[in-house]
Amino acid sequence: VRNLLPFGWTWNFAHRLVYPTIAAAIVLFLLPLIVAWHYEIQSLLAYGFIILTELVVVVLLANRLSQEPET
Repeated sequence: VRNLLPFGWTWNFAHRLVYPTIAAAIVLFLLPLIVAWHYEIQSLLAYGFIILTELVVVVLLANRLSQEPET
């Protein structure tokens, strides 16, 4: 759904797949942190790198999905 501002997108909460998508995004975001915790990684630098990498991947994926399909 196009945002009211001249840039960006927003979630269409009327769509039936938005809630499973949000749940999957949360799980995929937390999964690397849980794995790092499980293997007892205690470096804050490692956790920061994981979070930064996840944010970059989410932004790039959202950008790709928001592009108009080419005909």
